[in-house]
Amino acid sequence: MSKPDPARYRTTNWPAYDAALRKRGSLLIWLDKEMA
Repeated sequence: MSKPDPARYRTTNWPAYDAALRKRGSLLIWLDKEMA
């Protein structure tokens, strides 16, 4: 018995996909020196 092939997903809405990647990569974390 062999494993089934993994599902392949095809992007149909490239502008939304590109915007989501940019949004995901723009996560900023601000640390305050007074927190320590």
